[in-house]
Parts: sequence; structure tokens; C-alpha cells
Amino acid sequence: MKVTEEQIPTLVAALKRTEVFGNLPDESLDRISRSGEIVEFGTGANLFREGDAGDAAYILVQGEASVFRGRQKVVTRGPGECVGEIALIDDCPRSATVRTDTNVVALVIRSTAFDQLLLDAPFTRRMLVALSGKIREGDSLLWEAIEQLRQVQALKDDLFSLIVHDLRTPLTSIKAVVDLMAEGHTSKELLANGKRSAAYMQTLLSDVLDIRLLEEGELPLEPSSIDPTEFVSSIVELIEQHARERKVVLRSVVDHAGMMLADRKLLRRAVENLLMNALKYSPAGSEVELRIGTCSDGTYLEVLDRGPGVPVALRGNLFKKFGSVEKVQGSPRRGHGLGLHFVALIARSHGGDVNVSDREEGGSVFRIVIPMGAAGAR
Repeated sequence: MKVTEEQIPTLVAALKRTEVFGNLPDESLDRISRSGEIVEFGTGANLFREGDAGDAAYILVQGEASVFRGRQKVVTRGPGECVGEIALIDDCPRSATVRTDTNVVALVIRSTAFDQLLLDAPFTRRMLVALSGKIREGDSLLWEAIEQLRQVQALKDDLFSLIVHDLRTPLTSIKAVVDLMAEGHTSKELLANGKRSAAYMQTLLSDVLDIRLLEEGELPLEPSSIDPTEFVSSIVELIEQHARERKVVLRSVVDHAGMMLADRKLLRRAVENLLMNALKYSPAGSEVELRIGTCSDGTYLEVLDRGPGVPVALRGNLFKKFGSVEKVQGSPRRGHGLGLHFVALIARSHGGDVNVSDREEGGSVFRIVIPMGAAGAR
């Protein structure tokens, strides 16, 4: 069946969306459309099979067809979309199977008809210009992808080195405890040191695993009502020993009336991460403060320190995965690149967010905001 004048605009628009013909002028696309024929296919018909010789392109006018690679469905195409166009310029076998889901009416452009178009020098010249543009675009995208892969690999190498370093210290402590116990030395302080080191390793490894689950949306929240006063007190009680060891004063301020709704375990880990981060960078004799209260957006939890602060240049990447492992020369704040990313994932899994700002008279303020009743929002 011949192509009608009414069908030409739809066919030209479909060709414009293809990788091969998208850069051609309308005049050339009009000629390609007119070189084909309208063919009807029943439901379940194969337009072509994977591995077949390519001899035609198909532009769907009515109906739908699915593209399969092996047995896996890749995508569904509908009216105004094109499949198999690479066959017009490439003799390679078909890379996929296309099967109709409904009755389909399609424009079929045979490679023999397209070859006749290529005998026209101006048309061929326009095709070459269009294809060269696509090649340049592809070359640029390829180099961008290579550079991104190089950066990711470098960041992963940094992350691996930092995690190994973080694990080496508690492992050394545990080995020392075991060696002393083997020699007959036992004391509560010795056992407590070994227990703390093992707990640190367990926390680090749990963070690595839970980050992946949160990123993939596979860690379901378990929201419950939380008493802010009790919540803050329990965290301070746990962290207070670490503060004393670093000779830092740990204070808490509760300005929150009523209960809050959140995943207690995850939110606790987020706050503990921020507090341990603050203690790590706070000088001896300084003060770290944990605040919880209400704001227009919901409930806020703030950790304030008197550390060196976070350079403005680092803030954009600070909560991204591997963000804090970027080697910024002269940066006073460095970490293994997981803790703050974990905090951000926890906040966002509740429908909230986290940010950092400067504290008056020096230091940083890390602020988590959890919307009222938004636990579980993603």
C-alpha cells in the first residue's frame, strides 16, 4: 500500500526521533518516507528476529510492538516510533527481535529503496553530514564516560584505602587485647577497649551495607513514636564516654513538645554519625552541642561543634557518596566518605534533608530536618 499525503507528517516526525536520521532536513525525511510502503501485521507477528539479516526499517503508524533481546523485553514502541533503521546503512545481523503486541500498521522502508535514494548525490551528502555529526556526538559522549569512569575509580581507590585504614586501628586494638589475655592479663578496661573496637568495626561495616540498601530503596523504614527528651538522653549517654576521652564537653538542648515519628534506629545512627564527626574535629576543651526542636518544616536535629568548619567549596559534595574523600588541598576536614552520605540517605528516606552551615564564632552546624508525620516518604 502506498504512503498517503496525510501520513507524511507523522512519518517525518518519527524519522526525526531516530539516531540515524534525526539530523537530516525535512526534505530528505520526506523522500525517505515516500520511498516506503504501508504494510499491516497481525498480533504476535515478528517484524524481524534477532540474528536475521537486516533489510528494512519500520515506522509504526498504528498499534504497538515490543523489542526483545534474547527472552528479555527491552522496550515497547508505539505509533510514530521507528525500529530497525540501522539496517538501512549497516549489513550487520539484527541485534534484537521485534514482535507486535497488537495489530500494527507500519511504513516499511526496504534497503533496496533506500539504496536508490543514495544514488542522488545531494541526498547522500546530507546523509554523510548527518552521520558525521552523530559520530562526533558519540565520540564526545564516549570521552565523557571514560573520564567519569576514571573519576569513579579514583574515588573508589581512595574510599578503599580509607576504610582499610579505619579498620586497621580497631583490629590492632583487638589483637593487642587478645595477645595480653593470652599472656594471662585481664581487666575490665582491657575488655572494654576490645569491645569498643569490635563495635566500631561492626558499625562501619553495617553502614556500608545499609548505604547500598537505602540507595536501592530496599531498606524499609520502621517508624515509631519517639520521645525527644528520652531519644536525646540515650544518645548523649552513649557518646559521652567518647567526648570525655577527647576532652570535649557534650551538651544537649531539647526544645520539642510532644512526640515525633521516625525510624528510631536509623535516625539514632544518623545523629550518632554527626556527633562522632563533630568530636573528631573538635579541639580539646571545646563544646559539642546536640539540639532538637520544631521548625516550620517539621522536627530539626542539630549538631554544633567548634571545629575548623567546612570550606564552602566542599559543601556541594559533602553529603554525596565518596564526596568527602576528594583530595582537596589544604582542606582541614576529611573522612572515609560514607558517614555523611549515610546521614543524608537516612534524612531523605524520611522525606527530609540535611545541610551544613557556619557556626557563629567558629565551627559548624549540621542540621537534619524531618517533616512532621513524613516517616517513610521517599
